[in-house]
Amino acid sequence: MTVPYQDMDKALAGLGIAPCTARIDSFTAVTDIEFGYPVFSYPGEKKAYAYSLDTGKIVFDGDFVTSNTIDITVNGEAMGQVTFTTDHDTTAGLVVDALNAMTGVEAALDATDTDNRTFLIRAKGTTVAVTEEVLLGAGQASGTITYESAQIFVGMCLRTMMPYSGTAKYVAQDEVNVLERGKLWAEAGKAVDANTAVYVDANGKVSDTAGLAIDCKFRGTIAEAGLVELEVNGQSAFTNANSF
Repeated sequence: MTVPYQDMDKALAGLGIAPCTARIDSFTAVTDIEFGYPVFSYPGEKKAYAYSLDTGKIVFDGDFVTSNTIDITVNGEAMGQVTFTTDHDTTAGLVVDALNAMTGVEAALDATDTDNRTFLIRAKGTTVAVTEEVLLGAGQASGTITYESAQIFVGMCLRTMMPYSGTAKYVAQDEVNVLERGKLWAEAGKAVDANTAVYVDANGKVSDTAGLAIDCKFRGTIAEAGLVELEVNGQSAFTNANSF
C-alpha cells in the first residue's frame, strides 16, 4: 500500500510537505532562527526575528500630580527623568518622548486607555524588562507591569540545505526562507491534535492550547512534543504590533 507523503515516519524540522502549493519569501535574520519554528517581523521591515516578549506594558493606577518625578528603566538603561508639567496628559506625553529618545526603545500610549495611564514600551527582538518609579508630589501613582509580544507572525522557518556544517538553523544575517503559505514539519512543544488552531508558546514553538494565535492549522496528531505537519495560511499581527 502506498503511504501518503504527509504520513511518512521520517521528517525533518522545517522540511516542506508535498504535494501542496507553497508561497515562500525571504527575510534577513536578526537573531538565530531554527528550522520549523515560527518567524516574526515588524511593520515596514524585511527582517526575521525569533519569538520574544518584546513589549512591557505599564498601567498606572492614578494620574501624575504636581511635583512628581517619573523614572523608567528598560533592560537596565534609565530614560531621562521626567518631572510633572502642566497636567497628567502633558506629563504622560513627555514620558513617551523620553522613552523614545532611548536607543533601541519604542514607546506609545495605549490608544484604548482614554485616561492615558497605560504605556507600551517595546525593544525589538529582545525579551524586555521594565521598571518604574514615581516620587515626590502629594501622591504617587503605582504602575503594574506585564509583558507581551508586539510582533507580526510572517510564516514558518523553512529548511534549506546550508553550504556549511552546523546546527539546524539560520544564524544572524542569513537570508531566511519563510513559508508564508503551505505545509511543513514544525516543532511542537507538546502533544497536539490534527485540525486544531495553532498558538506560539513561551519557548517559540507551536502549540494547540495556549499562547498567541497564529494563522495556521495542525494537519497531524502527535502524542508528545516533536515534529508535526502544519499548514500556514498567512500573517498574524499580535495586539499592539502596529501601536508604535
